[in-house]
Amino acid sequence: MWAVPSLLSWAVAAALVVCAHGQLSFFQRPINDTAIVGMSASLVCQSLPSNDTVLEWFINNAPAVPDGTRRVLLTGTGDTSLLQVSFTSVLESDAGLYTCRLTNVSTPNNESIEASAYLTVLVAPVALVTPSPNNPVIVNGIATFSCNTTAGTPPFTFAWLQRVISTETAVTSGVNSSATTSSLT
Repeated sequence: MWAVPSLLSWAVAAALVVCAHGQLSFFQRPINDTAIVGMSASLVCQSLPSNDTVLEWFINNAPAVPDGTRRVLLTGTGDTSLLQVSFTSVLESDAGLYTCRLTNVSTPNNESIEASAYLTVLVAPVALVTPSPNNPVIVNGIATFSCNTTAGTPPFTFAWLQRVISTETAVTSGVNSSATTSSLT
């Protein structure tokens, strides 16, 4: 009876063969990520362990350097086969192209390969509702509410919700929306 190796074991074996012949390859390439300002995010890059290779991160083509506040961290394994850039609290300015470079330092020309991923950072909108949601309206009168966003990363989705206090209340409304404004009458 033949044993069928798993897909992962085939991938590891193939990567070992490639590296054994002196060619560089990634075991795990970074993938694009999207985060909201203030949330955490991380990008991971991994190669097979080797004393002859170095992994480095670049942000928009500049070397990645921790910011000293423990908000941006570069962490890895002792054998330098895994390198991760992590954000404990993403800022809008953290958005950009992140490139992981794997270099073979034992070759005369320091042969290297790169893999890149984008970090997209979304900013939550700031909404201003007028008039105040607590503004009284005369029975059978018309109330118009408007919501304008003053910041944030579009496109926005607006939803108007009504909290019904009495089961006898009926509401007829019209909603008009654009990319940064919505109104309810």
